[in-house]
Amino acid sequence: MMARQTSIGGDELIVPLPQWMEGRNNNATSSSSRQTIHQKTTIAYGIAELLRYVRSHPVAAPSQSSIGDLCNYYVVVWKNRADLIQGVGMLSPQLSVSIAEPLFLYSDDEEDDHQGDTIRGRYLEVAFSDPKVVTSTVAFSQHEEDARCVSLGKLLYEIFSPHYGHIQLPSSSDVPLQKKQRLTMLQTSSYLGIPASISLEVLIQNLMECREEPRPEEAYESLEGVIRDLHLLLLDPNRFLFERAVSPNAPENTLSLKDKLYGRESEVTLITDAFCRVSKGKSEAFFIGGYSGSGKTRLVNSLTARVDCNGGYILKHKYDQVSKESPVLELISVFNELCLVIKEKRSKREIENISLKLRDAFGADFSVLERLLPSVGVLVHLQSHEPATRIDIGDQSMNINLHAVCFMLQRFFQVVSTASHPVMLFLDDIQWCDKSSLTVVETILSDMTGSGCLFVVCNYRNNEANKDHILFSFMESLESSGLTTTKVNLKGLKPADLNSLISDTLCMLPRICESNQPPLLFFQPLSDIVFKKTQGNPFFAVSFLRTLMDEKKLLVYSRHKRRWVWDEDSISSLDITGNVLYLLTSKMNGLPEGVKSAMKVVACFGTNMKVSLAQYLSATSQYSNILSGLEECCKLGFMIKAETKGWRLVHDKVREAAYSLIPTSEKNRINHGMELVSPDLRCDISKLNKIAGIKAESLEVHIQLAKAAHSCGDLDDALDKIQRIFDYATCLDDKLEAYHIHILLLCDKEQLQEAYKTTREVLIQLGEVIPESFTPGETQQLLQTTSTMLSNSSESSLLKADWNIESKLGFIFEFYSIIYIVAFSIKPGVVPFSACRMVQLILKHGSKYAIMGLVKFAAVVCFSDFMKDDIPEMCRICELAMSTFNNDPRYTDQLSRVYVIYYAFVAPITQPLHLCAEKLRRAFECGVATGYRTYGFGSCIHDIRLSILAGTDLPTLLKRIEYYLKVMKKYGSVIKLFLRIYHDTISMLMGRECNSAIPLDDLSYIPADTKYFHKAIRAYWLGHTERFQYLVSKIISDDECGRHHKRFFVHYYGLNALSIINRKKSSRSLKETPSKALEALGEAVGYSKWNFDNKVHLLEAEICSSQGSIIQANEAYDAAILAAKEPGFIHEEGLACELAGVHYTKCQENKIAWEYFNQAKSCYEKWGSQLKVDSVSRKMDSLHIT
Repeated sequence: MMARQTSIGGDELIVPLPQWMEGRNNNATSSSSRQTIHQKTTIAYGIAELLRYVRSHPVAAPSQSSIGDLCNYYVVVWKNRADLIQGVGMLSPQLSVSIAEPLFLYSDDEEDDHQGDTIRGRYLEVAFSDPKVVTSTVAFSQHEEDARCVSLGKLLYEIFSPHYGHIQLPSSSDVPLQKKQRLTMLQTSSYLGIPASISLEVLIQNLMECREEPRPEEAYESLEGVIRDLHLLLLDPNRFLFERAVSPNAPENTLSLKDKLYGRESEVTLITDAFCRVSKGKSEAFFIGGYSGSGKTRLVNSLTARVDCNGGYILKHKYDQVSKESPVLELISVFNELCLVIKEKRSKREIENISLKLRDAFGADFSVLERLLPSVGVLVHLQSHEPATRIDIGDQSMNINLHAVCFMLQRFFQVVSTASHPVMLFLDDIQWCDKSSLTVVETILSDMTGSGCLFVVCNYRNNEANKDHILFSFMESLESSGLTTTKVNLKGLKPADLNSLISDTLCMLPRICESNQPPLLFFQPLSDIVFKKTQGNPFFAVSFLRTLMDEKKLLVYSRHKRRWVWDEDSISSLDITGNVLYLLTSKMNGLPEGVKSAMKVVACFGTNMKVSLAQYLSATSQYSNILSGLEECCKLGFMIKAETKGWRLVHDKVREAAYSLIPTSEKNRINHGMELVSPDLRCDISKLNKIAGIKAESLEVHIQLAKAAHSCGDLDDALDKIQRIFDYATCLDDKLEAYHIHILLLCDKEQLQEAYKTTREVLIQLGEVIPESFTPGETQQLLQTTSTMLSNSSESSLLKADWNIESKLGFIFEFYSIIYIVAFSIKPGVVPFSACRMVQLILKHGSKYAIMGLVKFAAVVCFSDFMKDDIPEMCRICELAMSTFNNDPRYTDQLSRVYVIYYAFVAPITQPLHLCAEKLRRAFECGVATGYRTYGFGSCIHDIRLSILAGTDLPTLLKRIEYYLKVMKKYGSVIKLFLRIYHDTISMLMGRECNSAIPLDDLSYIPADTKYFHKAIRAYWLGHTERFQYLVSKIISDDECGRHHKRFFVHYYGLNALSIINRKKSSRSLKETPSKALEALGEAVGYSKWNFDNKVHLLEAEICSSQGSIIQANEAYDAAILAAKEPGFIHEEGLACELAGVHYTKCQENKIAWEYFNQAKSCYEKWGSQLKVDSVSRKMDSLHIT
């Protein structure tokens, strides 16, 4: 039975579905229109909802034949508007559903909803007419569900075909559709006028596949999946329901990028709630961390509409790593723009009110505010207003400094930010910000906790901000002040959210791209491949899709199939780095030269280019095609064009990629070249250069003042001078010397982590690449490669100093020299790299730092067990180098830096220890005098270490330590702590009490090798053999610490092992220790007989004595005593005499033993060790010689 057109009261009208379709199809234009397709999809959605309802509720279930019968359905429309679908009903069983959009989404202007080719999407809701809704559901089988889906598929096929009456479909729903028959139906659809919608075609096909044998994996499992897809077609019809119109001349591959934030619902809630709190009269800070491209900026932009609706002001600033402007000046410039924003958004009366408040708040200081924020004049109606001159931070004539700036801005924001007009300050890439800028923001926020409404949102790349970055101390400071601070970290999108992004970008139903679904038709599950390649980073994912589309041709839009197709296997096997910069750079390299040139120029100016600048450049011969290049960049998706403002790069990673394509020479030309300037402007530029020259003189004065303060030991004053330089300077070149002094000051203040981080950041800005860590294999390969490069160079070329090197290159050497010494304590793995990099630069460019680089590399070689074969040659080259170094007065400023490395780590292998200690004392004095205190202080530590090993008399060493402590009285505590530990060790050897009583085990910040060194010395001379054996085994076996101690402990190690073996049963490894120690000493004596000959003889004597070889032992003891006497090793001469006495005592030659003991006692007295004098005296007394 067929329903008739019936009025149901009011403005609604019931129309049988066939009649409604006939009315729409009779008009050829209407039948093919997008509006008709959208209406039919609405009806299909209503029918699917009806079928789900009758399936799940205890009403009379329709037969399969009635499900697929058009005559069983009717449409509810407006009386005068048949195109406005209000609901859908069915006759058997009698049931209807209302379809409506929620009121808050409803548009009164329906006439405009379907203008042109754009159909407004609708979020629809349904309401069923049956008042007796039962919450319990009715069980149903998969077979029944499949039958419903097939019947629905046939029904939708007829609905969307204007010639449905001429197509014969299988009459029995119980007979499964065969594959050939299904394909015939689908092929026929395109000829019979089914709308150009591949999504609809796929939907209908998947419904008809539900009864196929065997069942295809892509068939629908239930009506729920159908309803989700139909609702999505209605929600975003222009993306999913209608195929894009592709003209014959248009590019085939164009991704449909949607301005939408994916997968950040919880973060959107957090930032929205935070702003709502600010709108009630308080200030807050909101920090967003995440990798570049994770959607940080898009998250912030999701809030801007709400801020605007609440009458707020939005300030935005993006910091740039290579910006030539002072970060704090950039921030003040943003605050200056706030004045213009207020002028634009507020009424005349409101501005007058603000003007009065500003004058009341500042009084006589208002002129200072005008110089700080020149645009504040637009808010104050003066009879005669002249633009104010901008203040330079640090201008002495105005007596204004950073503290004063903070105070002025505090009062300014107290006036202009209120609960009704809050200010949102968005600082992007704040990891490039400086401490001064953060101080300004912190001061304003801290003051405004009760007097204003400021919402500060900071984005930062957490992979480019180490844990000791000033940003994190800034966060902690805000929290400690009681300010509400929210921190979120954006990671990669979840697979489902990434699938939504890809689905929207390709205009395909999500289930087709979904990673946990099987492939559909010609498609493969693309989402899971992209997720694995990009880890869900949104920008990286889109860039990856562009690469697949533009370069690899693995993602292609098929005109024949009317959809995107891809090669899953080729994409999965694609070897591509996990770095979006690599993708972008690779793609840019393939662009036409005109496009690349335009992008390079934009990159030099940041992420934006104004129309006026582009027009100016287009008037030059070199950049005449820049406008067309910019337009092409927009077409390729690298840039966005704002009608009046100019062009903007879509992401800062695009800017980084474009900037990386520019050779250094071309960067300088673009940034500083006069060929871009017309002749009539060059005079003005000359005047500006004169002003810059005056400013440069001011910078030089501050540099000299900082150096003077540093030399005088006034570190805080020096740091203040350096900060002034950073505030003045506008480019990296002007800041390099200040950075150098700043880092030395950080070292002097023992802030080594900050010193390392700053040095590394400056080197990166200078174009150097410093990996975060190195594996042992990478270090070994790096050392061997550098060693090979050295072996292929002549000695003359290595030692030739180039005193006219480029300034930047000189600073690179200086910073590598610093990072080498700082990394010893906090990043040992970087030490070999910095040494190798210096050598590589020397071989490439030549430098006055050649000797310094060679010495540093030699020290690393001497530390490395796998480079032992290179030690003799490196020591020989360094001896030649130091001969040149010591005879050339131009090396004076490098003396402390070269001496501390060479005489502490290289020379002790080949040269007398007393000489090395003497040179280190000179390095200390030179380092303190020239401002290189870190090197000087390090020199004094190694002076004491080597002096102990050389047998310098202990009272003299104690006085020397006290002298060093006196000189360093005003400096940090860690170096002094090292000296006090040495003081305790020497006091113990002298037989005195340790006054400082420093517990070594409690000093977590003292390196392990230092602890082992002192504990081992104390244990050996006290006779604690078991403890000594354990401690020295740690020094001998540990590759990461104590390498410079090994050679001078190995003979004690062997002697102590023999002492244990002679007393008790010992392990096999312990029994092998003496012979291994002797072998190591044999290698060392090859380098320096002076330092190691006595040690070899003494160990040989002890081995012979232990084995009963009396004659050989007697001769060896005498040889050891003589060999120790010549270099002045008084302590080891005494030890040889003492052990000889023990040997003769075992041989029952007590008189001879007593003579050797007496000689030992004399040596120990000269050494100053009352501890050993008393010990030997007890042994002499036991012999009972009168």
